[in-house]
Amino acid sequence: MPNHPAFQHMRLAVEALATNAGPIRTRLQAAEPHFGVVHESTMQTPAEERLRMRIGAGLVEGGDEGDDTDVAESIALLDETRAVEIAADMFRLYEILAGLRDDDGYNAPE
Repeated sequence: MPNHPAFQHMRLAVEALATNAGPIRTRLQAAEPHFGVVHESTMQTPAEERLRMRIGAGLVEGGDEGDDTDVAESIALLDETRAVEIAADMFRLYEILAGLRDDDGYNAPE
């Protein structure tokens, strides 16, 4: 089993994305509590950190800046394309934490 402290919560987030019923935004809402734990964890590589920040920012971008929109509401306001991108980033981060890849998929220098 991978030894990254956030691995188990990222696995649960990906499981929620893959196995819950409904539209992608509904599945992102189910994954978000698990990702919230990951978001608070210390990342060990630049690729992990970039994805952590990219996912975290994506989950709240649906709300208006400065309002009291919670994360679930913000996710509900995302368009389908952006929701799919965030889900794909969650899968990439899971792969990194599991030791299956070492890049974030965006060709950023380490």
